[in-house]
Amino acid sequence: MRFVFFAALTLLASGAFAEPIALSGTYQFKGRVEPIMRQTFDVLLMTAPGAKDRLNQLKSQGATCMSAPAGRFRCITIRPPREVAPASLRKIADRHQGLRIQMGQVTANPVLVIDGEVYRQWEISQNGTWNGGSFQAYRYNEKPESVSQIVLPGRFGLESGFWLIVENSQTLRHLDEVTFHENANRWHIDSAQAVLE
Repeated sequence: MRFVFFAALTLLASGAFAEPIALSGTYQFKGRVEPIMRQTFDVLLMTAPGAKDRLNQLKSQGATCMSAPAGRFRCITIRPPREVAPASLRKIADRHQGLRIQMGQVTANPVLVIDGEVYRQWEISQNGTWNGGSFQAYRYNEKPESVSQIVLPGRFGLESGFWLIVENSQTLRHLDEVTFHENANRWHIDSAQAVLE
């Protein structure tokens, strides 16, 4: 009985990770952007008139607030996708116009570089090109019961390497953000995914 339990546990643990999804062909941005969330940040100087009431109001609206230096509180409120500003979605779409990734020939079997309990990283030897240049290999990161990601070498904007979520063999997603400042003490970060198909 004990042997059956350990055998089942081993099978369950080994099944938590999947092999890397094979990617081939062309993935390009065709204009589809899907909102993820809006994060609103408020910084309150507690000596200002009404600050305590505003802090209580933010907390009642679901904000997480923490004490910050110099008698301040910093609050963050996570808002649903429907509250992402249309202007932010347009800006993300504009940034991704013309983005194209061509996945070519696989030149060797995937090599498992990191084999941890909660994280695996593969080196995939595969030729390809994208707006950031050509490549002969890329990283494939995975966590059990989470999204898998690839990291292409090269630059896109200010990023070093280009991170993409692997939805399946036909669809990749790039997470992007737009920051909008209302004033020095209140700003929003809108997150959305540009879809490459």
